[in-house]
Amino acid sequence: MRNTGIVRRLDELGRVVIPKEIRNVLRLREGEQIEIFMQDETLTLRKYSRLGEGFEEVEKLCQTLKKSTKSQVFAVDSSRFVFSTVEGLVGEDAAEIILETMEKRKATVAEEVKMSEKRKVTIATLYVAPIVACGDLYGALMIGGDNIEEEQKKLCDFAVGFLAGCIENR
Repeated sequence: MRNTGIVRRLDELGRVVIPKEIRNVLRLREGEQIEIFMQDETLTLRKYSRLGEGFEEVEKLCQTLKKSTKSQVFAVDSSRFVFSTVEGLVGEDAAEIILETMEKRKATVAEEVKMSEKRKVTIATLYVAPIVACGDLYGALMIGGDNIEEEQKKLCDFAVGFLAGCIENR
């Protein structure tokens, strides 16, 4: 754990403000949910991911999508990879171009996409299908390769619809 040297006062309602610099680094936006963990006398805050831990449907669906499309498959929550067929991407922040594409809430094909700011993984063609449930953006499923065909897009869209339904029924 890294010490930031920042100290904040708790107000009368038990609230504390997360400094803007930290919110920017973690890509925390107004209205986003945060998980709170406690161990001994330490509190840990973490950006909440409905597609992350405990959502086993994501991994199963992505594995099936990989077999069906014979492509690379990725899943991101609001900012980081929760599944990847490329080793080392899970847990990494997704590149800004992926997040911007997701924010449009429309399935899109992108060319020559750098997947992560840290890793040197570039995908020639990437189909990004945002996961929207109950009006909220939860992340995206993506398939990538040299060329993405219409059938592959349809399978990815079907998988996104399935995940959105799972989220809405939780």
